[in-house]
Amino acid sequence: MNVPFIRVMFIVSYILVFICCCVGNSLVLIIILRNARMRTRPYVFLANLAVADLSVGIFCVLPSLSTFLSPVWLLGKVG
Repeated sequence: MNVPFIRVMFIVSYILVFICCCVGNSLVLIIILRNARMRTRPYVFLANLAVADLSVGIFCVLPSLSTFLSPVWLLGKVG
């Protein structure tokens, strides 16, 4: 990972994945929560999947991105 071009490509890729994950899953949750017709069992399962995917984006992709941005762990002892 010492080649600057590859490092930049990894950082850009992680940022795009994180943004798509947050925006896409948030939209799914907003749509399901606002429409009363979509509060059926299959849509509840879909909302559960969106929450799980959003959690993966926040708790896995973001810490991995921080390792590319800085050689020092920035997220504290809890992270």
